[in-house]
Amino acid sequence: MVAIDGILESCGGSALDAHFNRCELYVTVEPCIMCAGALSLLGFSQVYYGCGNDRFGGCGSILPVNSEGCGPCSRQPGPGTHVGQGFPARGGLFPEQAVELLREFYAAGNPTAPRPHRPVKTDG
Repeated sequence: MVAIDGILESCGGSALDAHFNRCELYVTVEPCIMCAGALSLLGFSQVYYGCGNDRFGGCGSILPVNSEGCGPCSRQPGPGTHVGQGFPARGGLFPEQAVELLREFYAAGNPTAPRPHRPVKTDG
């Protein structure tokens, strides 16, 4: 699996040359506002997500970045960037299963996560 930054690096930093406009993204949770802005600038063709993000959602739950673009940053794109005019997003695909996946992930913990700087509450 190649991360977006790796794809951009291989294309000399050009989102247009990376052809994200031909890519569809499938994610468990609605992208946050910051991620929706990045997806807008990269020019993704479509985003599908399982459950909404009622705290930070950038595809309509909090802000409609997907339909309105990412504001001032979309008016003056740098070389090799997309205009940032937004992208179609469709949510609510298997939302109960998406929430359950998140619960399982957080219950198991992340063994590669850095140690917290403050004590973490645990049950038991």
